Amino acid sequence: MAIFPFIEKLIQVKNEQHNIYQELNQARELLSNCSAIDKPVEWSALLNNVIKLAVKLADIEKELKQLGHEHAINNHGTLPY
Repeated sequence: MAIFPFIEKLIQVKNEQHNIYQELNQARELLSNCSAIDKPVEWSALLNNVIKLAVKLADIEKELKQLGHEHAINNHGTLPY
């Protein structure tokens, strides 16, 4: 059956979500420690990075939701988280 590749994919996406969440928190901290007035170019680059990571995290969460829905519908199962 194809359940094991599905679970492996789910675990991979969940780990990716965790990693991106950590990167986003670090980027937010760097942004909050940077002055938009004193270093506008650096602040802008940091803001762009935060936005990029937030969008990537939203895409990953969308994929996780879709995988969870597929698992519930196709395998009549529940996810462990």
